Formats: sequence, C-alpha cells, structure tokens
Amino acid sequence: MSNSPSPPNQDQSLALHADLLYRFALALTSDAQAAERVVRALAVTLPPGPHDETTLLAALLQAARRYEQGRKGRRGPAQRPFAPFNLHALTLEQRAALVAYLLLGFDSARLARLLDLPREAAQATLIDAVRALGPAAGQALTDRVSGAECQGVRHLSIDPVVGSRQSSAARGHLAACGHCRVFDQAWLAITQAVETVLRDALREQRMPAGLLARLQKRQRKPRSWAWLRHTLAPAFVLVLIASLVLPGFLDEPVSVVERSASAAADPIAILDQALARHANPPQRNGIWYARYETLWYFAEDLFAPLVAEVWLDPNNPARHRLQFSHRDGGAPYELQLGDGERRLNYALDIAYAPALYGGLPVHVRTGEPALSSQLLDATQQQQARDARLASGPWTLATTYLQQAREASDLRLLGRQRDERRTLQILSFSLLSPLGFPADSPAASNDRVTVLLAIDSDDGLLYRVTELVGPSSGTQVSRITWNLVAEEWLVGSQQLREAFSIERAWTGLGSFSEVPPLPSASPDFALPLLHRSLLALPERLLEPGAPALWLPSQPPPGVERALLVWPNPQMGSLSQPLGLVYLGAQRRLILSFNHAAPLTSTAETLGPWQVSFVAGRTGHYRATLIRTPSFVTEPSNLDPTLNIRLDAWGFSRAELAALIESMVPVTPDTLMAHDGLFRLELSP
Repeated sequence: MSNSPSPPNQDQSLALHADLLYRFALALTSDAQAAERVVRALAVTLPPGPHDETTLLAALLQAARRYEQGRKGRRGPAQRPFAPFNLHALTLEQRAALVAYLLLGFDSARLARLLDLPREAAQATLIDAVRALGPAAGQALTDRVSGAECQGVRHLSIDPVVGSRQSSAARGHLAACGHCRVFDQAWLAITQAVETVLRDALREQRMPAGLLARLQKRQRKPRSWAWLRHTLAPAFVLVLIASLVLPGFLDEPVSVVERSASAAADPIAILDQALARHANPPQRNGIWYARYETLWYFAEDLFAPLVAEVWLDPNNPARHRLQFSHRDGGAPYELQLGDGERRLNYALDIAYAPALYGGLPVHVRTGEPALSSQLLDATQQQQARDARLASGPWTLATTYLQQAREASDLRLLGRQRDERRTLQILSFSLLSPLGFPADSPAASNDRVTVLLAIDSDDGLLYRVTELVGPSSGTQVSRITWNLVAEEWLVGSQQLREAFSIERAWTGLGSFSEVPPLPSASPDFALPLLHRSLLALPERLLEPGAPALWLPSQPPPGVERALLVWPNPQMGSLSQPLGLVYLGAQRRLILSFNHAAPLTSTAETLGPWQVSFVAGRTGHYRATLIRTPSFVTEPSNLDPTLNIRLDAWGFSRAELAALIESMVPVTPDTLMAHDGLFRLELSP
C-alpha cells in the first residue's frame, strides 16, 4: 500500500482556491447571493482532474455566463459595492478581464486563455473595460493616434514585458507623441483607481463557511479523515498539509515520515547547516552545478520568473559562474564568470540595471548590454563572487534562512522523503522579501507563511514556498526558490564549456572585443562603476567646484561610499552624477540632476519637497526637489536641486531623517564621512 499522496483532484482544487474563486465571483456578479450560486454551479460542472488557477477562473466565468443568461430581463444588483465604478455596466468578459489583470496580474496571454479569445481580442476587451470606467475616475482614455507605431507602444503600457518600457524606441515615441503620453497617463490613473477600489472591497471577503463546508465535504471522505484524526499526531497532520500545498512535492511520489520525540531535531541547527552549505559545495573533485527556479521584480510593474544557475569549484572558490535569465529562455540578465586565476567577465542587461544602479546612468542600453572584463587575482575574483551572491535574486535563499533563525514562530513540521533525499520541513512567518518595505502601508498584504524544505543530509536548501492567506483559512502558495537540477561536472569537455565565456554569453556583443582592464571596479557590488568614474569628495572643496548638498552624517549601517562623476579628468567644469552608500543588505543611491515630477502626496522635509514611492523587493524610491536662493546658490552650479533617491534595506523614517540632514558640503561634512569613500579595491 503506497503512502504517496495523489495530485489534487477537482474538489481539492476548489477548496485550495476557495477565497480566490469567491472574490472573483463577487466581482463578476456584484452580489453575494449570486456569487454563491455561481461557485456552487462551478462545483457541480467542473470536470474531474487537477486544475490550475486560470482553468478554474475560466470555468467560473462559464458558470457566471450561464447564471446571467438565466437572469436575462431581470434587474441588476441593488447595491454597487465598487462605487464610484459601476462594474455591472460592463460586459461579463470585461469584468473578468479587468479583475484578472488588476488583482491577479494576468498578462494578455493568460487573459486570452481565461476569456477563450485570441490574444489581441482579449487585450481589446480589457481596453474597452478601462475606457468605460474612465469617466468615473475623472479620466478619458484617448483613441487618437499619431501613427502606426502608437498601437505597439500602447500595448507595452498595457502588457509590459521585462525591459520593454525602458527601450529607447518606446521612450523616444512617448517623448514625441502627445497622444500616447496622454493614453499612458490616463491608463495608469484609471487602473490604479479601480484597483484600489477592488482591493478595498474584496480584501476581507472570505468564502462563506457554509459554502466552504460543502466544498470541503466533497474533498474529504469521512472514513479517511476519521482514520487520520485517530492515527496521526498533530505535527504529522501539519506535514501532510504541507505536502498538499507545496506544488513541487507532487511532481514525484513522496512519503511523509512522522517525527518521533526521540528523533527531534533542532531547527536552528538545521538552519545553520543550510546557511553554511549555501553556495559552498562539499569538497570533492569537479564543478558543482545547480539550476534554480525563482522570481524577481525588476521594477514596480515588471516581474519575471527566472532560472538562476551556478557553477562553483569547491577547490578554488574564485572559479565561478553565476547567471540568471528568463524562465522562457533568452540571454542572461546578469552573468559573471571568473576563471579563478586572472580574468573576470561580467555582463548586464538593461532590464536589471535599475535594480542595481537606481537612476545612475550606466553604459547599458536596449540592444546593447554592458560587457566588462577585468584582470583580477584569485582573491579579488572570490570577492566578486561573494558580491554577486549578496545582490538581487541571489539574496533570496539566505534571506529566508536568516529570517527563519530570528522567527518567534519557527517550527519543525517533520520530514518528507522522495527517492533521492529526505527533506526537513520548517515553517515560520515573515514579510516576503519580494514584497514592499516593512513600514509601508502596502506591506500588510505581504505577511506570508513560509515552508522551507532542507536536505537533511547536507543542508542544501531545496525549496521555499510562500503561503498567502490566514493560517486558519485557505492559503494560496507560490514557490520562490526551487532546486530543479544538480550535478557534478568532471569531464574536461564539460569544464571547458562551463567556463568558456564565448559559450556562456548568449546575448548581443562579444567578449572577444572587450579588452580586459586592470582592477577596473573599486567595488564589486557595482561592477560597472569603473575607477575612472570616481573621485574623492575633497574635490568638492576645490575653488570653482560645483555646489553640492550631502547628508551631514552617513546613513546608518553603511560601510563604504562612492562619489560618481561623468569624467573626473574634465576638472571642475563637470558635475557629479551621484552618490552611492553601501553596507550589509543596504544600498542607497542619490542620482543628481534627475528631474521627475512630484506626486500628490509630496511632503516637506527641511528645504526639500519629497515624494516617496514604495516598491517591491523592499525598495523605496523618492524624488527630492529644492528651490535655491538664486542670490547665494546659482542653480546652474548645483546638481543637487533635483535628486532621485533609491534605497534598499532602509526604513522610510531613516530616509526622511537623512534627507532632512542634507546640507551644503563643508569640511565637517566630509569629516563625518571619513574613511567611507574609496577609489581602490579594499585589501
């Protein structure tokens, strides 16, 4: 008799997505009674088999169509729960497209599947819905165009792919076409207003207990659950639940092993082993290769599922290759390859550049990725490897492990075994590292329960799953870190291919045309900021130097700083581009002469008008504008009148205090920053 759980059947799929289905039905019907009827009809008509989210919602839409057809000629709902927007005035398909797009992040491909329409028709349905709701938001979505290219640019506004809106073609068209700028601004204003109303109205909605009980009754056979209640310990029940909600655990037959009291393991010891094992393969001959699936927000509205790959040499830690790319293929967004002896190669795509450099201008453009090659010894290459592993998507695994060590609700649920390994399952809660900053209002929706699956033999973190929703109710899961392949490369041909930059780099440009530079980057956290672009801050005190405002004290938790210039050899006529502060899990970038409009929520901090915007992955962006005294501060000599601030790892209060402390640069200001600025690599 097998202990392997079967894939979720029809009824388990319904129960797993219960709240999501009910909220979607509410949005389609605008009436609680009608929503219940639609969900009940779905439960009756849904064909057997496991179903994903899109399939379930498409089936729910079909049930809603049948319900509306049966009510033809009757009055609509008496209440309008989404005021001032009358969703019931839209067609059913328009309502479905709008809700899936705004609340579930459906792109046009998933909308097409949901609506059972061609992709272009699905997108047109969404546009019609937004246009119809425009007047209620005080906006009008124009249909005027200036040329054939307008349609393509507007598709990017509606359905952006990573990097597309930063393309020079899109930016150039928006700069020249007033109609598309008006469309883009109106689209953003309408969709944000509708999304806010929808989220406020649906956030607390849960499937009624009676309706949920019906679904659960279909899911559970009384005899089997009675047997479970009498034979399974509470901890084992939790492990079984974990096995059901972890999608990846259903890929292969597994068996759950109950943890006896005598075999209890220390969860902190498990986490310490996992932290020590991460990016440190065991000592043996060959190269350790691992392939992970993860995800990342490149900007507030640009999300990508990723494949992250590592090649590590346990006998020479300087020898490494790290890269991540879109899960559907294509060139890497970032690639770093060190030969472990003398040469380090690095490539960066424009889509990922803002996540590292904020608003600083770096030499990377659409269709022209940045390629860099440096002559570095083994020690420096290992430093470069560690710097990459401490940035961007690479930080997710260690963040989960470190947060688990500090969690007050950390629990060891038990073990799960498949044919290859035994995994320890740990549970705790945290604010998702993919979510908004902890002190931002939006962060309240980012509290998740996390399940860690750690190899009990060598401590390798195998999978991370976030469960969204109350622990006492239905939770929706997403895998944020997942080991999908692992092997040791030992053949000479395998090793040559792994560390050949010509084979590794599959994007535009060729490293054969990039001459290696000696120690070009003073800080490997930002490898494109070459030494030639940096200067010591004492230069700001020279006669004729540009005026500059700096924080009177460095930000808390920073260890080093970089003052960036376009070309220091130009002398005092040039103006600095920005200031960078770096520390453990902290990065703050001030980009000078970066004009951007203030938002309606701008506030006054000292002499500054400031707009804060909270973003994903704990990112704060702010616009700072200061009106100078034209008698004492000639504006043409002050690059800090308009500043863009990008910060990761800082609270809003810390940033506000930093902004208020900014003063014209003086010897005392520089003394407070003593020892932070660097031009050369640290020993």
